[in-house]
Amino acid sequence: MRTSVLGCIASLMGVAVPVASVAADSGGSSTFFAGAEFDNQDSQRFDLGMTLRSSGGTSLSLVGSRTDTEAETQDLDSTYAFGKVTHDFGGIGLGAGVRHMEDDGFTETLGMLGTAFLDFGQARITATIESRQTDFDDALFEASGAELGLDDVTTATGTAACSVDSLGYGLGFELTRQRWSLYASGVVFDYSAYECAVEVTATTNGAAGGGPAGPGRAPFGIARPAGVTQLAAGSIQPLGGYTSTLVPRDAALLESSLMVGASVAVGLRSTLGVELYHDTEQFAPVDSSTLLGYLIFGLTESLSLELNLGAREADGFDSATFAGLRLSATIGR
Repeated sequence: MRTSVLGCIASLMGVAVPVASVAADSGGSSTFFAGAEFDNQDSQRFDLGMTLRSSGGTSLSLVGSRTDTEAETQDLDSTYAFGKVTHDFGGIGLGAGVRHMEDDGFTETLGMLGTAFLDFGQARITATIESRQTDFDDALFEASGAELGLDDVTTATGTAACSVDSLGYGLGFELTRQRWSLYASGVVFDYSAYECAVEVTATTNGAAGGGPAGPGRAPFGIARPAGVTQLAAGSIQPLGGYTSTLVPRDAALLESSLMVGASVAVGLRSTLGVELYHDTEQFAPVDSSTLLGYLIFGLTESLSLELNLGAREADGFDSATFAGLRLSATIGR
């Protein structure tokens, strides 16, 4: 599973064109946005996105971002692309989407998801299920012969290309009133199907013989996360504290993520809001918390500017502050 970001975005754009035509022809609307975010640790993220809505209830959302992170242990360059099609049947909605995440030199993830929502007056409940496959780049390792199934070998070193599958379950709630709203969401991930292709290059108290099945690289099944963490440590360890950076938290190797937020109208065209996030990473493990405040100015009926300020705390990492802005334009009714 090595698919390019450009290929993923091209596929999404192939879907976007006919939906955009439907939206334009049927009196729908389109929203486009561009944004940037910077922190006090020399990290930055740039976002582009759009949402196309038809009057018949179909909508398409596309989002892409590029992040350059100055982490304490490793500089990370990450690319994120997400697309989702949703149809509102009137109080009930269904959707499907795809996301692609790539951390240069470390991991690549492809996710497929399905969503459903149910409206109760001004409240909405949303459920999401997502299947992901994450490939780790080749990493050097050192492990005991027993862990690799090599008889008469005390320790072995070599390279491993590992992957892991995960299944995420999410639930969200939103209550919208005329001048304020409350919302919350949570997701947990179940990791399974750990696999590594292992090539042993040196051993102690035994002969080097390639992978567990003989010379060369061989598949190797792993029954627990600790095995992947050990064999793919060179690709996993630099990602510790991942969610404490500006990288979209949807792109992280998460165990769980929780969010609560609220917003209130300020004047005729402005909105003030606050959000609190708590994320737990799967392989580090690291807990991080983010407090975000935002203010949306309605510059015109179709143009708005969002300003945000926030702070992040993560286990074992320096706290950070960040600021960002986003410009959005809406065309159509």
